[in-house]
Amino acid sequence: MTNLVKVSIIIPSYNRADDLVNCLESVFNQSFSDFEVIVVDDASTDNTKQILNKKGFLDKVVYLRNSQRVGVSKTKNKGVRLAKGKYCWFLDSDTKILSKKCLRFLYEASERDSRIGSLGCEVIQRGENLLIREHTFFTNDLTYPFLEGKKLILKSCDYLVTCNCFVRKNLVQSVGGFNELYFYGYEDTELGKKILDLGFKNYIDHRAAVFHLRSLISRTSNYRLLFKNRIRFTIWNFSFIQLLKLPFIDIENLIKGIKKTKGLSVDQLRSKSVIGTNQILNKMKVLVGYLFGLAYGYCWNLIFLPQTLFYKNKRKFLRDV
Repeated sequence: MTNLVKVSIIIPSYNRADDLVNCLESVFNQSFSDFEVIVVDDASTDNTKQILNKKGFLDKVVYLRNSQRVGVSKTKNKGVRLAKGKYCWFLDSDTKILSKKCLRFLYEASERDSRIGSLGCEVIQRGENLLIREHTFFTNDLTYPFLEGKKLILKSCDYLVTCNCFVRKNLVQSVGGFNELYFYGYEDTELGKKILDLGFKNYIDHRAAVFHLRSLISRTSNYRLLFKNRIRFTIWNFSFIQLLKLPFIDIENLIKGIKKTKGLSVDQLRSKSVIGTNQILNKMKVLVGYLFGLAYGYCWNLIFLPQTLFYKNKRKFLRDV
């Protein structure tokens, strides 16, 4: 099958029309132009389509709107099915590409190096600091000062979050696409694990940097959902020994996380689950929510373990074409 374009840029969105416009502005500012943009709207209620039309983007993108909200995995898979490119570049709607040469680098690097399974680089703001974030399967994320990012050249990592993830379309298809049993969270973690299992590498590179606003608009800050998926991810992709280690890893992560965020305000922690001005009280609410989510995740998986085991070998939602 001949690819009609080199790259399909897939942007899922839910109630982030203004963020999406900013993202698209940076996309269409790229020096590399052989791409299509697919926006998959997960049943937004903020007039996303009308705003895209008003800003002049609707006729520049392939726009698909879900009739009801189905979650990030199904939404991304719909984008892959529509994609005509050799490569898929997954971007979140609340991201901004930092360099005009970003897409050119991603494409040329992936063409040169057959080891590359996925490639990207997420930049976040934590407090007053800009950081490059490296995601790991089990421990807390690693961070590097953005100003020192030039040292990060094709640095291997566990996986890339799909706020910025450049990957061959046939590779996404060969691993079965995104696991639609995850409504939100861990769908990109599992994609990265499957890429590694096929013998490819996931890489961070500062030349692929994209700033991730991590907008609180429509973001599911739901610890129950994340811990539920974290445990299912472990059951589906790792050994029983790793599953036994997981509670101890979670306790260690909690202790380290408290120390790391000690000097940050609730706003800087990006929690939308608290209101008011009492920082100490609000931080306690975040901690209680975290601990409740952790307990919920383990209880849910204990109760529904037979269901989780049933789906262990039934997690392919896309097929090779």
